[in-house]
Amino acid sequence: MDVIIRGVRSRLYREFKGRAASMGLKLGEALQEAIARWLEETSPLPLAMSNQNQLAYAKMRPEISRKYHGKYAAVYDGGKLIASQSFEDLADKLKELEVKRAVVCHVGVDESGEGGEWLWGSIER
Repeated sequence: MDVIIRGVRSRLYREFKGRAASMGLKLGEALQEAIARWLEETSPLPLAMSNQNQLAYAKMRPEISRKYHGKYAAVYDGGKLIASQSFEDLADKLKELEVKRAVVCHVGVDESGEGGEWLWGSIER
């Protein structure tokens, strides 16, 4: 979808655009991320965010998005984090650590923002 936004301060826009470029993001990708973060920060957590891993993921999401864009990440034990280049490698690490449940996401690719549950539902390996 194309959007025209009026009334944005030029210095703010230039800084945002420059920071997005320095992170290898297109302006639209960076804006979507910023909008998603703002929505998370200004909205109460949905009822689905009831377990400790989901709550920790919600709190850590801005940091995860910034540091691990394009990688696979898992939040487990209420706030521990691991990341990897591939899902297979991440799954091997989770098995090695004997993690039973974790929120797993492909950072910057998952549109839902909720990630998935390791060993619960469809992401079993």
